[in-house]
Amino acid sequence: MRTLSASRRRLWLCVGDFNEVLLGYEKEGGQPKAQGCMDRFREALDDCSLTDLGFIRDPFTWRNNCHNSDNYIRECLDRAVADDAWCSRFSNFRVINGDPRHSDHRPIIVEVNEEMRSNVRPGGKAFRFEAGWIQEEHCKTIVENAWNLTIGVRAGSVIEAV
Repeated sequence: MRTLSASRRRLWLCVGDFNEVLLGYEKEGGQPKAQGCMDRFREALDDCSLTDLGFIRDPFTWRNNCHNSDNYIRECLDRAVADDAWCSRFSNFRVINGDPRHSDHRPIIVEVNEEMRSNVRPGGKAFRFEAGWIQEEHCKTIVENAWNLTIGVRAGSVIEAV
Protein backbone atom coordinates (compact mmCIF):
# COMPACT_ATOMS: atom_id res chain seq x y z
CA MET A 1 0.00 0.00 0.00
CA ARG A 2 2.81 2.38 0.77
CA THR A 3 4.31 1.85 -2.71
CA LEU A 4 0.95 2.53 -4.35
CA SER A 5 0.41 5.58 -2.17
CA ALA A 6 3.73 7.13 -3.17
CA SER A 7 2.90 7.01 -6.89
CA ARG A 8 -0.80 7.91 -6.84
CA ARG A 9 -2.14 11.19 -8.18
CA ARG A 10 -5.87 10.69 -7.75
CA LEU A 11 -8.53 10.08 -5.16
CA TRP A 12 -8.05 6.80 -3.34
CA LEU A 13 -10.58 4.30 -2.05
CA CYS A 14 -9.50 0.81 -0.95
CA VAL A 15 -12.12 -1.81 -0.15
CA GLY A 16 -11.54 -5.42 0.76
CA ASP A 17 -10.04 -8.00 3.06
CA PHE A 18 -7.06 -6.46 4.87
CA ASN A 19 -6.67 -9.63 6.97
CA GLU A 20 -5.98 -7.56 10.07
CA VAL A 21 -7.97 -5.72 12.73
CA LEU A 22 -7.26 -2.17 13.88
CA LEU A 23 -8.40 -2.56 17.48
CA GLY A 24 -8.66 -5.45 19.92
CA TYR A 25 -12.46 -5.28 20.16
CA GLU A 26 -12.71 -6.02 16.42
CA LYS A 27 -12.06 -9.68 17.25
CA GLU A 28 -14.07 -12.08 19.36
CA GLY A 29 -12.95 -15.62 20.22
CA GLY A 30 -9.65 -17.40 19.69
CA GLN A 31 -6.29 -15.96 20.60
CA PRO A 32 -6.14 -12.15 20.93
CA LYS A 33 -4.47 -10.29 18.07
CA ALA A 34 -0.92 -9.15 18.73
CA GLN A 35 -0.79 -5.44 19.51
CA GLY A 36 2.24 -5.04 17.20
CA CYS A 37 0.25 -6.33 14.21
CA MET A 38 -2.61 -3.93 14.88
CA ASP A 39 -0.14 -1.05 15.33
CA ARG A 40 1.62 -1.82 12.01
CA PHE A 41 -1.72 -1.92 10.18
CA ARG A 42 -2.72 1.43 11.71
CA GLU A 43 0.70 2.89 10.80
CA ALA A 44 0.35 1.67 7.19
CA LEU A 45 -3.03 3.40 6.90
CA ASP A 46 -1.58 6.57 8.47
CA ASP A 47 1.45 6.51 6.15
CA CYS A 48 -0.94 6.31 3.18
CA SER A 49 -3.24 9.02 4.62
CA LEU A 50 -6.14 6.55 4.61
CA THR A 51 -9.02 6.66 7.07
CA ASP A 52 -11.42 3.86 7.93
CA LEU A 53 -14.84 4.88 6.60
CA GLY A 54 -16.89 3.03 9.21
CA PHE A 55 -19.89 0.87 8.37
CA ILE A 56 -23.57 0.11 8.88
CA ARG A 57 -24.74 -3.26 10.25
CA ASP A 58 -22.73 -6.12 11.75
CA PRO A 59 -19.20 -5.06 12.76
CA PHE A 60 -17.78 -8.54 12.19
CA THR A 61 -17.07 -9.14 8.51
CA TRP A 62 -15.48 -12.59 8.84
CA ARG A 63 -16.46 -15.70 10.77
CA ASN A 64 -14.82 -19.08 10.96
CA ASN A 65 -17.02 -21.97 9.99
CA CYS A 66 -16.88 -23.58 13.42
CA HIS A 67 -20.30 -24.29 14.87
CA ASN A 68 -18.91 -25.02 18.33
CA SER A 69 -19.23 -21.94 20.56
CA ASP A 70 -15.87 -22.71 22.23
CA ASN A 71 -13.99 -22.30 18.93
CA TYR A 72 -16.17 -19.66 17.26
CA ILE A 73 -14.18 -16.66 16.01
CA ARG A 74 -15.38 -13.50 14.32
CA GLU A 75 -13.35 -10.50 13.23
CA CYS A 76 -13.56 -7.22 11.34
CA LEU A 77 -11.07 -8.04 8.56
CA ASP A 78 -12.87 -6.39 5.64
CA ARG A 79 -13.26 -2.63 5.45
CA ALA A 80 -13.30 0.46 3.28
CA VAL A 81 -10.61 3.10 3.68
CA ALA A 82 -10.10 6.31 1.71
CA ASP A 83 -8.04 9.47 1.60
CA ASP A 84 -9.41 12.92 2.48
CA ALA A 85 -9.74 13.88 -1.20
CA TRP A 86 -12.04 10.89 -1.87
CA CYS A 87 -14.11 11.66 1.24
CA SER A 88 -14.46 15.30 0.12
CA ARG A 89 -15.47 14.35 -3.43
CA PHE A 90 -17.99 11.73 -2.25
CA SER A 91 -19.05 13.36 1.00
CA ASN A 92 -22.43 11.64 1.19
CA PHE A 93 -21.18 8.03 1.19
CA ARG A 94 -22.03 5.08 3.35
CA VAL A 95 -20.42 1.70 3.84
CA ILE A 96 -22.65 -1.31 4.38
CA ASN A 97 -21.47 -4.66 5.67
CA GLY A 98 -23.70 -6.85 3.51
CA ASP A 99 -25.15 -10.28 4.11
CA PRO A 100 -22.84 -13.22 3.48
CA ARG A 101 -24.25 -15.68 0.98
CA HIS A 102 -21.66 -18.25 -0.01
CA SER A 103 -18.63 -17.01 1.89
CA ASP A 104 -17.28 -16.63 5.39
CA HIS A 105 -16.77 -12.90 4.60
CA ARG A 106 -19.45 -10.22 4.39
CA PRO A 107 -19.42 -8.15 1.21
CA ILE A 108 -18.44 -4.52 1.72
CA ILE A 109 -20.73 -2.19 -0.22
CA VAL A 110 -19.81 1.47 -0.70
CA GLU A 111 -22.68 3.71 -1.74
CA VAL A 112 -22.12 7.29 -2.87
CA ASN A 113 -24.60 10.17 -2.95
CA GLU A 114 -27.34 10.60 -5.54
CA GLU A 115 -25.25 12.95 -7.71
CA MET A 116 -22.73 10.20 -8.28
CA ARG A 117 -25.37 7.73 -9.50
CA SER A 118 -25.53 9.37 -12.92
CA ASN A 119 -24.58 6.11 -14.61
CA VAL A 120 -27.88 4.50 -13.64
CA ARG A 121 -30.07 4.07 -16.70
CA PRO A 122 -33.84 4.31 -16.84
CA GLY A 123 -35.22 1.09 -15.44
CA GLY A 124 -32.70 1.13 -12.57
CA LYS A 125 -29.78 -0.81 -14.10
CA ALA A 126 -26.32 0.69 -13.61
CA PHE A 127 -23.74 0.62 -16.38
CA ARG A 128 -21.21 -2.21 -15.93
CA PHE A 129 -18.10 -2.47 -18.08
CA GLU A 130 -17.37 -5.96 -19.38
CA ALA A 131 -13.68 -6.68 -20.05
CA GLY A 132 -14.64 -8.90 -22.99
CA TRP A 133 -15.87 -5.83 -24.88
CA ILE A 134 -12.24 -4.88 -25.52
CA GLN A 135 -12.02 -7.81 -27.93
CA GLU A 136 -14.88 -6.43 -30.06
CA GLU A 137 -13.79 -5.06 -33.43
CA HIS A 138 -15.22 -1.53 -33.02
CA CYS A 139 -14.73 -1.12 -29.29
CA LYS A 140 -11.93 1.45 -29.54
CA THR A 141 -13.88 3.63 -31.98
CA ILE A 142 -17.05 3.52 -29.87
CA VAL A 143 -15.17 4.46 -26.69
CA GLU A 144 -13.25 7.27 -28.43
CA ASN A 145 -16.47 8.71 -29.89
CA ALA A 146 -18.26 8.57 -26.55
CA TRP A 147 -15.26 10.14 -24.81
CA ASN A 148 -15.01 12.94 -27.38
CA LEU A 149 -18.72 13.69 -27.02
CA THR A 150 -18.34 13.88 -23.24
CA ILE A 151 -15.32 16.17 -23.45
CA GLY A 152 -17.05 18.34 -26.07
CA VAL A 153 -20.10 18.84 -23.87
CA ARG A 154 -17.97 19.74 -20.87
CA ALA A 155 -15.48 21.74 -22.96
CA GLY A 156 -12.72 20.55 -20.64
CA SER A 157 -9.61 18.47 -20.66
CA VAL A 158 -9.20 14.72 -20.32
CA ILE A 159 -8.11 15.18 -16.69
CA GLU A 160 -11.32 17.09 -15.91
CA ALA A 161 -13.44 14.33 -17.43
CA VAL A 162 -12.14 11.72 -15.01
